[in-house]
Amino acid sequence: YNFDSAFIKKISAIKKTDSILIFGGGFGISPCVSYCFLEYCKAESKFLWLWDSVRNKTEKRFLKYLKKHYEVYTFDYNDSQDYKLNYKNTVGYLPELKQETKKEDKQTTDIYFVGLDRGRYEILNYLYESFSKLGLICDFNVLKDENSPKKEKTLKFVNGRIDSLENIRRIYNSRAVLDIPVDGQNGLTQRVLEALFLNRKVITNNESIKN
Repeated sequence: YNFDSAFIKKISAIKKTDSILIFGGGFGISPCVSYCFLEYCKAESKFLWLWDSVRNKTEKRFLKYLKKHYEVYTFDYNDSQDYKLNYKNTVGYLPELKQETKKEDKQTTDIYFVGLDRGRYEILNYLYESFSKLGLICDFNVLKDENSPKKEKTLKFVNGRIDSLENIRRIYNSRAVLDIPVDGQNGLTQRVLEALFLNRKVITNNESIKN
């Protein structure tokens, strides 16, 4: 992977006495990004915070590598116990909304969801049908993954990811956000924080939200 020279220059300017904190989207950070920081960044204190759960054997193997070079934290309490990671509850940030976006705050959607399938298609389709029968307007954006069913039901898969600012805009224009954690996941997702930041209701089956 060829990184931009300006990016390499910034990493190289980090001092040995500095500390860096990397927020890992998806699962952790990609191997190429990890190698890049290890090769060019001189900081002795490197911290990595995972905002996704460990899902498969490949990620477990990569996690062993990450632990050798980073002090690793996770939002998922179960993962912290299973893989001996440091536990830190979910943190996040909110991209600044443009003024014209705020003026469009008409809440034209009742319930919003975005995310990979990851074994949730059946329950999402059930909820989509149930909410729609109640006359609620649903904006469900489910992306296929390697285990998604080939045949769609009422709920159709979408093509292409939604960028962070567009995601925030859609939450801003919805009355509630649907949060369905992946099976086995134990921790608050970014969607929950984004909804709370924007003062929107959260519909979830995640009991850990009580804590």
